[in-house]
Amino acid sequence: MNKIYSIKSLVLMMVCFAFAGTVSAQAFTLVPGNTVTTTIAANGFIEPEVQALNNTGGDLTLRYELLSNTLNSAWSILFCDNVNCYVGAWQNGTMDPIATGVQEMIFKVTFDPQNTQGTGSLVYRVWDESNPTDVDTVTFNFEVTPAVGIEDELLEQIKVYPQPAQSKLSVEIPARMTGVELQLMDLSGAEVARQTVNGTQAVMDLSNLAKGFYVLRFNSELAVLNKRIVIH
Repeated sequence: MNKIYSIKSLVLMMVCFAFAGTVSAQAFTLVPGNTVTTTIAANGFIEPEVQALNNTGGDLTLRYELLSNTLNSAWSILFCDNVNCYVGAWQNGTMDPIATGVQEMIFKVTFDPQNTQGTGSLVYRVWDESNPTDVDTVTFNFEVTPAVGIEDELLEQIKVYPQPAQSKLSVEIPARMTGVELQLMDLSGAEVARQTVNGTQAVMDLSNLAKGFYVLRFNSELAVLNKRIVIH
């Protein structure tokens, strides 16, 4: 396995987290818990993590080993401890010391299901190096649901406000939608305003438009999207 030292940023996708689990170790507390359950669309991307709070009176050095890996082989993961990041489910390691009273990330899984549905998990045993009986397990559960269409993803990320609008309408779009042309139409389909978005934000002047319902169309290379707006 190759060692990697950088992690790509998060894109907009459909994501749901649920955290649960009891902590048995005394030298450290796992935050938010020792089980992380994640539901993600097949074309999504997520980076769940677990942190450890050092409850000792000195430095805490944690060690870990992989107990179980039931992830789909088609899925792509980047596994990080608090020292390095590795491609795939890393087998074992020793972490950098955590100072007393400090809470620090100990595990992070950058997860890309590669458009493949299914369920799977990673289970790690983690313990205090100076006291191997002070031990807990960390479990990452993944459920991958059917892919979300790019149109749905982009519509979730586009912000249009205020609603209802009055004299002005603010628009925010995701960075990947470059060179967007805004087209405002009445319900008959007639164009009443047009504007190019430079960057990711724009403000449309509505002061000359009558009150009522309109359709705001986003024309881009990625997709053509429509949002209904109201002018009061």
